[in-house]
Amino acid sequence: MKRNLIATFALAVAAMAVSAPAVIAQSESQATIPFNFQVARSSMPAGTYVLETNGFGPVSVRDTHNGHTRLALGMAEQSNKASHSRLIFHRYGSKYFLAEIWGGGTTGVKVPETKQEAEYRASNESPMQEQVVLLAMLKEQ
Repeated sequence: MKRNLIATFALAVAAMAVSAPAVIAQSESQATIPFNFQVARSSMPAGTYVLETNGFGPVSVRDTHNGHTRLALGMAEQSNKASHSRLIFHRYGSKYFLAEIWGGGTTGVKVPETKQEAEYRASNESPMQEQVVLLAMLKEQ
């Protein structure tokens, strides 16, 4: 009985330690994106979006015009140099794919390349270029 109680307590402490950075890194930003783009497997029209991330895992992209939300998986990224909040898109010709979300500071989230982007990159003759969109921070927790 005592052994189970200690194991349960240790598991609870470990769970809190793992989830604490996610709560600290959670942010919500707004961006006006002047071009159509892809997030995960969805096409999104140009417009204003609210982006939410917890520093890793899912990224939420919500269209403020119609409320439609798309989710994409993300992986935490670190930079040696602090910078402004921004989105980074991979551009192939006139096609844009959401690639990174940076909420300011040195922590960001990288959105992995989708199968569709990989196919588009392989079949497109023009090289990939990065397009940066600056963000307005709504709230940071």
